[in-house]
Amino acid sequence: MKTLLKQISVLFFPVLLFTFGCQKDASQPNDPVVSPTSRFTWTPSSGATVVADNFYYITAYNNIVASKTGNLTSVDIILESLSVGTHTISPSKGITLEYVYSGTTYSGKSGVVNITSNSAGLITGNFNAALTGGTITAISGEFTDLREK
Repeated sequence: MKTLLKQISVLFFPVLLFTFGCQKDASQPNDPVVSPTSRFTWTPSSGATVVADNFYYITAYNNIVASKTGNLTSVDIILESLSVGTHTISPSKGITLEYVYSGTTYSGKSGVVNITSNSAGLITGNFNAALTGGTITAISGEFTDLREK
């Protein structure tokens, strides 16, 4: 029995020493993980700023989408591209902004979407538009570090 214990300890001691005995090289700094702060907000002409809880972009459709769960509101923007620059809302050319509030859809008749950064899979910018379709006549907003869906 004692021989068996000696054999086991001889076999496992190097494993324990290798596992727990190695120190991290002091010259290697700990690289922090940096996570961008993503955000999408909008303010309709009728009131308070809304902070979206679901937002993203879809490259295949040049589409930016945001919604707020619980109050049936959303913003849906379709552009000619997601490139950096000013994109003029022009429904006749397929460049649109739709705002849905409590089941009513408002359409952007004019305005701009500014994409100020499109880098490393993250899009940042802002928008403002005149709306048709109901009592809300305008909307403005901004988005930071949207991720692709």
